[in-house]
Amino acid sequence: VAKELPDQNQAPATGEAWAQAFIYLITASGVPASVRTTATRTLTTLYTQDPARIAKALIGGLWQWRGSVEADDKDTAAVAAKTGIDKLYLVIRAICLSKEEASTYGAELDEATLQCQLVDLLVLCRPELLPRTSWIDTCLKTGTDPGNLAAKESARCLKQIVDITE
Repeated sequence: VAKELPDQNQAPATGEAWAQAFIYLITASGVPASVRTTATRTLTTLYTQDPARIAKALIGGLWQWRGSVEADDKDTAAVAAKTGIDKLYLVIRAICLSKEEASTYGAELDEATLQCQLVDLLVLCRPELLPRTSWIDTCLKTGTDPGNLAAKESARCLKQIVDITE
C-alpha cells in the first residue's frame, strides 16, 4: 500500500488520508492494544522502507488531525478517536527512531532525509501543540544534535516557522 502512496507534493490529500488511518489505529480509544501495537510496528516498518515519503504523509496527517480536533470537526477520524491530541506522540515515536531501533528493522536511515524530517517537525513537536513531544528530545533520540541542525538548516527552520504561523 505504501508503495502506491503518491508523492506528497502531487497529492497531499491522499497521503494525509492514508496517514489518518494509521493515526486512528495507533491512537483511538476503542482500538485493542494488540491492534495498536501491530499498527505501530507496521508503520515503523513502512517508514524504514521509504522514510521521506512516509514521514511527509504522516506529518501532514498529524497537522490535519490536530486541526480537526481543534475545530471539533465531527465527521473526522480525529474526533471519532476520542483521544484528541493526547496520544499523537506515539506516531512521532514510530517515525523518529534511534539508530538501535532502526537497526532492529534492518534499516540505516539517510542523514539528509532524517534532517529534513526533523526540520518538518520543528513546530509540531512542541508540547503546547502535541503533548509529550519535544523537538530537542526527538532530535537527540535520532542521534541528531538539534543545535547543529538548527544552525545548518537555519533558513529552512525559519521558513517552517513562518509557513506554519501564517
